Amino acid sequence: SIDTGGEEKAVSYGKLLLATGASPNKPAELDDPRVVYLRSTSDYRRLRSLVHEGVRAVVAGGGYVGSEIAAALVGNGARTTMVYREAKLLSQMFPSSIVERVEDSFHSAGVELRSAFEIGEIVAENDHVSVVGASGEAVDGDVVVVGFGVHPNIDLAEAAGLTVDGGVVVDSEMRTSAPDVFAAGDLVVFDDPLFGRRRVEHVDHAENSGETAGKNMAGSSENYEYTPMFWSDLFDDGYEAIGSLDGHAETIETWNEDGKAAVVWYLRDAAPIGVLLWNTWDSVGKAKQAIADVKSGKLAVDDLRTVITPG
Repeated sequence: SIDTGGEEKAVSYGKLLLATGASPNKPAELDDPRVVYLRSTSDYRRLRSLVHEGVRAVVAGGGYVGSEIAAALVGNGARTTMVYREAKLLSQMFPSSIVERVEDSFHSAGVELRSAFEIGEIVAENDHVSVVGASGEAVDGDVVVVGFGVHPNIDLAEAAGLTVDGGVVVDSEMRTSAPDVFAAGDLVVFDDPLFGRRRVEHVDHAENSGETAGKNMAGSSENYEYTPMFWSDLFDDGYEAIGSLDGHAETIETWNEDGKAAVVWYLRDAAPIGVLLWNTWDSVGKAKQAIADVKSGKLAVDDLRTVITPG
């Protein structure tokens, strides 16, 4: 049933798609327009209306989303400060060789970096908002953007009795434990052909899983045999990647001659779990094939450094 302004109405279906996505993790329900959890178009529009030359912006969180937002804010004239708990920016994702380059580019762009900052709370005052650390230190701004990750919206699936395990579990055709109910996007747990059962939060996965689910709801019988990729641009640098970028994992790095482009393979138990293509383009297909070849025994792990030329 659906809520139509205080009144529930039952809607019947033959096939149903769950595409409820994910919601931002929030440290507190702070009802202040100057605190933005960037997820929807309306979130973006509100943030854009608050940002102008000289405005003080604080980004809480130093991960994938936080780093992208900080780069965009300073590019639009905001005096931008990042606060995050890690000792180095994006060290949870990148090896030290790339972390150094990232920090240099953020410093050069004018972003103030506050590392090892344990965030305690966000406080809204009359003339400013503050991110307060566990030690009591406060960083003031005119706007705060929170990037603490997201969680899948699985309440409806749980209420319907569908199988849930960190997300809505689907089979190879994107079908849930209910035969006529399909799911796609950020909320699904699926079997990746290269990396096994996982949940992925990125537009590439949402588009491709949604396409497969839609076709199967319309009568096809296609398997979702796809490994999603993701990407980002940070000032003059950019990357594409697949799998898990674990900054604590063993890595195999290959750099080009000018030291601006790299291919980084992430390993766990002597097997690839992800690859970072740093300033290296049009190589995702090669990376996927190489990982498949390692899994099948056609390629040795040590030979990964020769598969893709950086740049």
